[in-house]
Amino acid sequence: MDHLPFPSVAEPLLGDLAEGRCAALVGLSNTGKSTLMRGLASEAAARRFRDRRGRPIALVLVDCNRAVALSAQAFYEIVVRSVLETFPPESTEPLPASLRMHHEGITDADSSFAASLSFNLALNELCEQLGQDVALLLDEFDEVYTALERGVVDGYGWPLYGIADFGWHKYTKYRYGPGFISAAVAILVNQDKWKSLDNAQRECLTRMSEWVEGEWPKWRAEEDGKQQAVQDQAGIQYVDLGPGFAQQAEELYWDLLAKGNPEFVRKVRPLLTK
Repeated sequence: MDHLPFPSVAEPLLGDLAEGRCAALVGLSNTGKSTLMRGLASEAAARRFRDRRGRPIALVLVDCNRAVALSAQAFYEIVVRSVLETFPPESTEPLPASLRMHHEGITDADSSFAASLSFNLALNELCEQLGQDVALLLDEFDEVYTALERGVVDGYGWPLYGIADFGWHKYTKYRYGPGFISAAVAILVNQDKWKSLDNAQRECLTRMSEWVEGEWPKWRAEEDGKQQAVQDQAGIQYVDLGPGFAQQAEELYWDLLAKGNPEFVRKVRPLLTK
């Protein structure tokens, strides 16, 4: 399919994605919203994104009607399951294998905390290892939103950033911390391309990389302040559970990894921890 349904709506939505913005599609029932969402998850939409941004994107349709329940754990499960369905079922590549492990961690979790940890790990690995942009297209998401609004969902796991984009700040009373997951962001250069550069070009790239590394904490701190201000204005109270909270999360993380490859974890953990 080379054309998109409802192009007058689809094209602006792709424009929002290309600019890194969240977008919401609101309308009456049975007016074609789900048809449009399926169109946005097509190769035609991915090509248009590449034409705009010059890089690929994975457009993952998440039909929230397929969630097994109206709960945070069920939401985590359907998101990761939808991502997994974009890979061949028999794939033995490291990323889908790891995502399957985290999906199992969500379904087997005996608490919302453990489920949210597996969910966050899955999304972090997806964004870091897929090698392209990722956009989650949440269809029938209003049910999840309504569950928060009506108090059906007790809580959810999410980073500091972005809850106001979904409107969740209206129904969130507390944020528990300290945070326990951080993403490793790397600047990578193809080795053959690096060797083809002259010394001046390499020195320029190295110098700018070092500059970005020094500036990034300042940018992050500034954005942290903006995100916290939004939550403070919404009346969200921060609850500090102390350093043991992060330690508990780390132990759960290693336990989940050990389920997938206990021998590897036994060898690598001493090298990565003090």
